[in-house]
Amino acid sequence: MDSSNFPGSNLKIAEFPDSDESRKGQYIEVFDGYKLDLGGCSNFVNGTGGLKVAASAVCKAATDNANDNYVKDWNAGWVVAPDCERTTDHHECAPFGSANALSILGQLTFAVLAIQVLLYGVHTILAAIEGEKKAGLSDNGPENRGTLAILRAASNQTKATMGLTITWLIIGVALFLASAVAWESFCDKLDTGLGRRIAGSESTATYEAATPACASTGCIMSFGGLFATFVVSFVWYRIPHILCWFGLLEEV
Repeated sequence: MDSSNFPGSNLKIAEFPDSDESRKGQYIEVFDGYKLDLGGCSNFVNGTGGLKVAASAVCKAATDNANDNYVKDWNAGWVVAPDCERTTDHHECAPFGSANALSILGQLTFAVLAIQVLLYGVHTILAAIEGEKKAGLSDNGPENRGTLAILRAASNQTKATMGLTITWLIIGVALFLASAVAWESFCDKLDTGLGRRIAGSESTATYEAATPACASTGCIMSFGGLFATFVVSFVWYRIPHILCWFGLLEEV
């Protein structure tokens, strides 16, 4: 998607110039979003003359620092153009908005998976403690030992399992929460690539006069980076199952 210049690729958010001492290097925030830097090439093409009219302004790479970044030879192919009129209304002609149903349901999915990781880890820890308690009773140990006493007396294998479980739990929850943010950024990236604009304080501003803008700073993350976040999260989530499948971890 990055190399084929899919809508949303090659986005850059405008920054305050060095002349602004108090805000230099910071992103320029506009109403409900962040202003895009269109000083070089971009994937924003206006008008009805087609890509051939302004082909040199369309990016083919993820940076506009080199002259060879502009499209010169590509002159035929598909252009993603939904059959609807794009306006400054974020809910109109916007199947990939950062706050629409697709984005929210995806974020909820990752949030539920984060909760599932938390519950799975807690269940594993409690089961390990219960197993140690039963082992102590079978060895005629005291029946009213506290949790800390049980943990201190636990076998090295149990301690290692619990330590790895806690580590897996913390990282897994963090990865799925990051994936929820990445999914919102993914939807925002597509929406911005398909022409998202901000009207600003002028409610009567036309779409052409409005400002191209992202809804979040995450929209400038590459498609590869976004999908890598999802993949790493799901692979990490499956580690306990993989260990159980290969018999390396006893199911509790």
